[in-house]
Amino acid sequence: MAKIHSFKAGARIPEDILAAAAEDKVTTALVTGIGGVREVKLAYFDQKKKRYEEKAFDEKMELVSLIGNVTMKEGKRFLHAHGTFGRDDYSVIGGHIVSAVISPLLEFVLTPTDNAAVREFDESLGLYAIRD
Repeated sequence: MAKIHSFKAGARIPEDILAAAAEDKVTTALVTGIGGVREVKLAYFDQKKKRYEEKAFDEKMELVSLIGNVTMKEGKRFLHAHGTFGRDDYSVIGGHIVSAVISPLLEFVLTPTDNAAVREFDESLGLYAIRD
């Protein structure tokens, strides 16, 4: 069953979402959320280089949309999430969420799935992918 969580300022993505999943005893789930953040680090996966290129944004932004999943990777819960972030000039940026600090709050939903999704390193992609 899905559960809504709310975190206050200072909570962190991905650590606190993963802690909530562990507390709820969830190993595989859909994650959706909205809120506010600061100190955001995003990444873009360069398919030619087979690596993530990261960029930090030290500003307060609206987390317009967070979508992702919790799966298992090397025996631990892993959050793979993308986000769209609104700036104070109403422009938006987005990408793979590496990290973020919540400010002033984050509301997110963990919706468990019926399968046990496990990530394994895929040499052809150069990243961890969900095993079929």
